[in-house]
This record gives sequence, structure tokens and C-alpha cells, in this order.
Amino acid sequence: MTVETEVAFATLSEKIGQLDRMMKHMQDVVDWRSQLLPEERMLLCRACASSVGSRLLSCSTISRYARGPHHKAAAARRYMTKIAEEGQNLCKSLLEALDTKLILAAECDETKAFYHIMRGEHYCYIAEFSSGITKQRAIEKARPAYEEASALCVQSSLDPSNSVVLSLALSRANFTRKLLNNSEEAYQIAQHALDAARASVASLDLASLCPETQHALHKIQETLDLWASPAVDETPTLQLGTEFDVPDTRANTVYHAQLAVEANRFEDALVYMEEVLHFGPNLSETERSLLCMICAELLRSRSGAWHLIAGELEDERENGNPENRIEFLETLRPEFMHLCSQIASLIDAHKLISSDSTEPDNDFQQIRTSCLRYIAECSCERVDATKAAERLAHSQQRAETMATTGVSRGGWQQHRKHFNALLRLVEQ
Repeated sequence: MTVETEVAFATLSEKIGQLDRMMKHMQDVVDWRSQLLPEERMLLCRACASSVGSRLLSCSTISRYARGPHHKAAAARRYMTKIAEEGQNLCKSLLEALDTKLILAAECDETKAFYHIMRGEHYCYIAEFSSGITKQRAIEKARPAYEEASALCVQSSLDPSNSVVLSLALSRANFTRKLLNNSEEAYQIAQHALDAARASVASLDLASLCPETQHALHKIQETLDLWASPAVDETPTLQLGTEFDVPDTRANTVYHAQLAVEANRFEDALVYMEEVLHFGPNLSETERSLLCMICAELLRSRSGAWHLIAGELEDERENGNPENRIEFLETLRPEFMHLCSQIASLIDAHKLISSDSTEPDNDFQQIRTSCLRYIAECSCERVDATKAAERLAHSQQRAETMATTGVSRGGWQQHRKHFNALLRLVEQ
């Protein structure tokens, strides 16, 4: 895969909201070469900020449940610590790339300043994920990174309206407010940068400014407005746990799944619910609803990504340049099919669609049917599409029968045999 393909894949990953995939592709770009183009630098910056930022948001969400000595609070602290470690590892990986490759290969002071801002921001992220000595050390490393970026901006005589200068001001202001606990100085830093930039472009039409400068000006003004509001919802300090004596009971595992849903980490939630099923196949009404919601959300997000790229592929085919999207779709295909197979097999293996009840769970039946339909759609280039469609139609017909009349044990086994046959056909 070429570096241009990696960049294209990162852009497509951002479009479908798969931030960790975007981050992985940009890490591969950095492995390919140390001197990045301006658009590649911005893509790397967004990938890092989005991937790490999503984990900060997840930790912030879970922190509401992490106070107190009881088992639920301890479970929340344990899960929050797991997410924080992921975020710290991402930051350390980027900082290593910045220190050993990107800054050394930077071709001008402006680019070096850009990278030093990233260094400062990622030490700030580590500080926000940490406590105690680790947090203090990260703060101490962030400060000289910002000072070096500021010196480079002055040395290269960058205009106050330059997007790097504005980004530095906003990043330093956030650092000063959140980690140095100096709200007044933070406000002054941001306001001074905004005033200087506006004075510099006073004779220009704002619409004529480059998009990066417009975005930076908007972000600073937005931040100042937020800080000036009477009720600012500050990000809480994360209370990471060191005690992990949380019993691995069914109730605690269900609670972990609920926390994962709260944090918008549905892949984690599905893993926890699979563990719940190992405690016993009989789910409570709450557990059934939770599992159903998790499966439905995973299918919704993955199918949305698949259909978005597939739809754009048709447009690109008309324009004569579909190669990147074809390759990207091929990377999504096996993952999407695996998820569908995993969910459908989970429903089958644990008999979540009742085989003897007169009122089977229609939600799980709909999810299972959706899995079969997506498998048929994704496998159209591998197997005969007509056969896949015929089997799907038969499965849907069986689903309607089950949903209205219930099925016997023999009928259930036949339905499961049919599903396995479809999977074998797809995997050929």
C-alpha cells in the first residue's frame, strides 16, 4: 500500500467516524516518511486529537459513576483506568514519532512550531489521563514544548493571523486553565491572540482568509464565549482507581456493559455481554434489552459506514477514479461480515429467539435477519448473488413464521442449519 493510499484511507476513515482506523493509517504514513505535506500534518493532528479525545470524553462520562467505596464505583474506576491507559499509549506513540522523526525532519520553523504544539497538547492529554507524580511530570514537559513553539513563531516572524500562531494561543490557554488552574491568565492569552489576529486582518474580508485561519479564529471566539458564560461545565478530574477487587459476578459484568454503552464503546459492551451469557443463557428483561440495543447500534454504525462508502463508490465509478474506495471497501468487508456472523451466531448459540414460546423476541429476530441480509450484500462479489438472495428470502420467510406462530424444536434446528449453510456459502 502506498503512502497516498494510506492518506486516502485515513480521510475515508474520518468520514465514517472510525477514529482508531484513521489513527492507524496516519501512523503508517509517518512510518513511510518523516516530511509530511501540510494536509497530511493536519490529518495527523485531527486523527490524534479525535482518537485521544474520544477516550478523554469516555473517561469523563464514566467518572460520574466512579465516586464512592462500593463495588459499582470500583468497577467504574477500573474501566476508566483501562480507557486512560489506551489514551496514554496513543499519546506516547505519537510523542515518540514527533521526537525521533517529525521534528528532526521538519523543513522550516513554522512546521517545527506546529509539531511542538502537538507535543504540548499530548503531554496535556497524558496529564488529564493521570494523577499524582505522573500528572505533574506531564505538565512539566508540556510547558517547555509550548515555549519552544512560541520562540519558533517569533523567530520566523509569523503573522498574528497565522493559523499556527492562533493554534498555539488556544492550546496554551487550555493548558493554563485546565492544568495550571489559572482561568484569568488563560482568558487573557486567548483574548490577546484574537485581538492581534483581528487587527492584522482588519483591512481584509474574513471570507478571503484561508480555511485554517478562519477555523482557528472561530475556535478561539467559541472558547472565550464558553469561558465567559456563567455556568461553565468544566471537565472533572479523573478519579482513576488502584483497587481492582471487583468480583467477576454476573451483575458486575452487566454493569461494565452498561458503562461501556454510556461511554459510547459498543464493541467493549458486546464483549462484556458475551461474558454475561457465559454465566448462564437465561437473560433478564434488562439484560435482553441491553444486548439487543448493543447489537442494533453496532449494526447501525457499521452498515452506515459500509453503505456510505459503497454509495460514494458508485459516484466515483462514474467519474472514473474509484480505486481508493474499492480498496477501502475491501478492508471494511471482512470486518463487517465478521461482526454480522458474530452477532447472528451469538443469537443462535444462546437461543435468544425462543424456540418454544408463542411470543418470541421479535427484536432479536429482526437483528438476526439484518445480519443475514448484510452478509448477502457484502458477499455479492464472492458468491452467486442469486443464491445468497434466495437463502436470505427463505430466512426472512422463516423469521416471519417464527414471529407469528413460534416454532418447534425441530423447526429451530432446521433454521439454524439453514443459517450455517449460508455462512459456509459466504466463506467459500
